[in-house]
Amino acid sequence: MTQSSQISSPSGVTATASKDLCVRLSIVAGLLILMGAWFAHDGYLAEGGKDITLNAAGKPLDKPIPGKYPYAPRSQDLNVWLNWSSNHYGPMVLIPAGLVVLGLAVRSARRHVHADADGIGFAGSEKIRWGDITALDASQLKSKKILRLCCSGGRSLVLDAYKLTGFKELVSFIESHAPASAKATVAAAAEK
Repeated sequence: MTQSSQISSPSGVTATASKDLCVRLSIVAGLLILMGAWFAHDGYLAEGGKDITLNAAGKPLDKPIPGKYPYAPRSQDLNVWLNWSSNHYGPMVLIPAGLVVLGLAVRSARRHVHADADGIGFAGSEKIRWGDITALDASQLKSKKILRLCCSGGRSLVLDAYKLTGFKELVSFIESHAPASAKATVAAAAEK
């Protein structure tokens, strides 16, 4: 049984999240996490060579250390220090960054907009009543398929066809329910 990406009923329209953005963010998250794991393996687990750092007496240490890239001061060799620092600090940066991007992917997959006779809004947030809409900014509707609903109190709601499925039905529902003063701004923007 498949689930419809856009649900229309006499009481309203629901536009669900597009999977394209979620897939792209998931790919980026996977790459960041895998690179962090690879750096962690090379920096901490792989069989290393001999330590080239110097002890307090200034003599090199000959004990084997874990990791492919042993620590070397920047003053000795910049390339060796860059190898060490990327493998030592890379996992600390890349893995948390990958988890943040993965969280954004999950968030983008779960968002949907519901419009009904009362108003419009994302699920889980406060709806904007139709009477509160002061203007519909359609300046990017034709080129980028972005519609901005400007409301009293400085609030705005941005609807993007890239992030939502059923965008055309949602825009036609908005045009049929928005106040006449807000529709006049759409007509003015379309003429430009």
